[in-house]
Amino acid sequence: MKDYFKNQPKPVSSKVETFPVRTRKSLFRYFPLASLLFSFVIVTVLHLPLSVFPMHTDQGVWATAGMAINSDKVFFKDYKHFNLPGLGFSYAIALDLVDSPQEASMLVNLAGSILIISGIYLLLGLTVNKIAAAWAVLIFSILWPTHILHFHIAQKDFMAAFGLLLGTWLSARAVTKSKWQKSSIFLSGLMVGISIMYKPVFGITLILLAMTFILRFIFASDSPSPDDKMSLYELIRNLALLTAGTMTVALLFLIYLYQGDALSDCYNGVFVFAPIYAQISRLPVFQQIYFLLVHSFMLCKPFDNLAIVHLLLWLLILLIGFGSLFKKGFVKMRLWLSIPFTTALFTYFIQGKSFGYYNIPWKLCLIMTAGCGLSYLYKQSENNPGRSELRKAVIFTLFIVLIFGRCLLFSQYARVEVPVWQGKIDRGTYLKRYFNWVKDAEGYPSDYNMEKLGHWIKENSLPHEKILVWGLGCQLYALSERLYATHSPFDLILTSNLRQSPKARAWQKTLREEFITQLAEEKPRFIVLLADDFTPVESISSKEAVKLIPGFQTLLNNTYAKEFSLDKFEIYRLKTDKQ
Repeated sequence: MKDYFKNQPKPVSSKVETFPVRTRKSLFRYFPLASLLFSFVIVTVLHLPLSVFPMHTDQGVWATAGMAINSDKVFFKDYKHFNLPGLGFSYAIALDLVDSPQEASMLVNLAGSILIISGIYLLLGLTVNKIAAAWAVLIFSILWPTHILHFHIAQKDFMAAFGLLLGTWLSARAVTKSKWQKSSIFLSGLMVGISIMYKPVFGITLILLAMTFILRFIFASDSPSPDDKMSLYELIRNLALLTAGTMTVALLFLIYLYQGDALSDCYNGVFVFAPIYAQISRLPVFQQIYFLLVHSFMLCKPFDNLAIVHLLLWLLILLIGFGSLFKKGFVKMRLWLSIPFTTALFTYFIQGKSFGYYNIPWKLCLIMTAGCGLSYLYKQSENNPGRSELRKAVIFTLFIVLIFGRCLLFSQYARVEVPVWQGKIDRGTYLKRYFNWVKDAEGYPSDYNMEKLGHWIKENSLPHEKILVWGLGCQLYALSERLYATHSPFDLILTSNLRQSPKARAWQKTLREEFITQLAEEKPRFIVLLADDFTPVESISSKEAVKLIPGFQTLLNNTYAKEFSLDKFEIYRLKTDKQ
């Protein structure tokens, strides 16, 4: 390893690959900056039709958290949960800007997309070259909005990715001896801390960044380049700054919890309940690998003959991209790219359930790789000045027409969501046609009936009245614009089997007692039960789970009357309510 550093050519001061200097003016000389600006514009425009998506379970959970935060409720204390609240605060900001929860989901996803574009451009521009960065952000800005599904929008893993990318870039920037070196390392830790607030497993990024600094100190001591040198003092200082950045986020969060008297509930949710929940329904490793490979294809609906051409070209570009990263003349700065790749694979396999949104960070890594592939082809044309402009035009044609023209013209996004957003297709017809299904095997009610019921509750209740949705149907709170009764908007924590942990069972018993007391006092106008909603994380239906809470069934029988049934829903109205 030491010989490797000895034999490395002296790096250029900018630490990036450079292309041959052209004396004549080139049509493409402003391509990187133009691509970045165009990506910001196009990703914004392409996100607008995503506001027609119906809300799914996860989006409902976090939109409800945003509503609660905006109503001065304290996360963990007044909103029982087992994840950190980064996404809840994001929804709180979005719901302050727009009224529709569907638009809020789109807005959160758009904000994450803009930050991810910035992270991709800066990281690839520093470690590979600006041409690779330009192609990667173009790919992301066009492919991502047209590829995403309604239950993958604004997910925790996606939002955590911008902190991963920006944090890695800031640490990589610091070792180039550029200005604001100390500030860059501190901000790098800050970015990782923000990622952890969205998804705790992204804490692995902090460990990887620290290991990178340590390895540079160990193996670069004999390097002929003064830029690689690092004293023990500098190493300790860098590790301290990195840790301080992350701890700043942690300290602010602890102050929030302390002021809200939520420290105990946070500890029980994150460190007692969450590890038990994480072990439910884990898949064998070979299945996890299979699903990761399938989702790596980055195909959007429909899966037609044109999709095969799209797939083949996508795989070809990926192969060229991976090859270009390890080609002769390897530059040490590219080693920083191993951090997002390692984090993406770690977070995917450590969760073990292979839900579609778990592999989003991996997809972002593939997009960066594809950018490197197109950059390699672009550079090859630079080496042949006689036909440079023609070859670049061919690459643009390949990019626009054969690969992503399909996403913009022939995908379901183009054929369905865009016309609905434009008003050419009635939204009710859209929901009824594409989302009016019930997945009995998985226990989810249809998104069409979910939205229909949300509107009914809104029309038949007052803004200050509360409801209780007993089951994973939290989107009903956001759709009806009604807050939840008690401290538990869903039943998962109260009804999960916690036999293996006496500490978790004791906490759950306390929560059940508080829940039934609050329910009797608050008397929500409607209680919604879900029948036959068996899911991978719930072994019994929510309706049957009522019996697990002492006194709940009695209160329901004595105080509520069944109003009607819809899909998997059973709606109960308060008996004392004036009809």
